[in-house]
Amino acid sequence: PDGGVSAVPPPAESEATPTPAEPVSTLRYSASLARDILDRRCTDCHGLEDLETYGGADREGWSGLVQRMARRGAEIDAAEARVLVRYLATTYPPPG
Repeated sequence: PDGGVSAVPPPAESEATPTPAEPVSTLRYSASLARDILDRRCTDCHGLEDLETYGGADREGWSGLVQRMARRGAEIDAAEARVLVRYLATTYPPPG
């Protein structure tokens, strides 16, 4: 009845070929790049004097703080965050 040709239904949503993930941007660390990220991404909400008030932290501490700021709306991607955390941990280490 259909002329011997059978229609093949399109794949279900879960069977569809996944699209490749977008490449993760990478940035090479430099203090000047980190300072630029700090100026562009952090000073919209607070001044740089807040870093002094915060008192410093290790990489884990700064990473947690940057993640909290991102959840609160800071527009920073993962590559920028890595550069920024390294800079902050180096420039503003835990009080010793």
